[in-house]
Amino acid sequence: MTAISYSSSEECYAVYSQKQFDCIQTSNENNDSNYSKFPYIYYETYDNKLVQVTEIFHDETKRSMFDDAIYFGKVKRFHSALSDYIQQQTSSESH
Repeated sequence: MTAISYSSSEECYAVYSQKQFDCIQTSNENNDSNYSKFPYIYYETYDNKLVQVTEIFHDETKRSMFDDAIYFGKVKRFHSALSDYIQQQTSSESH
């Protein structure tokens, strides 16, 4: 799995929209930039969970233009941008 990293000191508010992700995937099929190779973007929440996001706002009052958007609220930090989906373990799968 390939990844790129990013750091920021600004507060971040995370959103995920399947419709937006589908648009990103369709757009990426016609684009050969480095950004398009890493559509799976993850942030860490304040309760230490990883969430896949499609959009980050630095103003908590902003809203997504996608009607299926799920708001995660304020997130702690950027985790990774990957070329593949992360299979997250449930407690029953833990080592």
